[in-house]
Amino acid sequence: MGPRYTCSDYRAEMIWLALQRRIADPFLADAERQRLQAEIQALEAAMEANCPRSGGD
Repeated sequence: MGPRYTCSDYRAEMIWLALQRRIADPFLADAERQRLQAEIQALEAAMEANCPRSGGD
């Protein structure tokens, strides 16, 4: 059986999606865009760390 998709996984993906939607706003201030980008990168790193890899990639 493969890795389980948990409530925490779903929550992280929904947060990531919301951040992506916010950063796509063309009227977003540069400082806010940079803050959101940093938050996205941190979230992606955390998601990657929690995602077990299968061998042979």
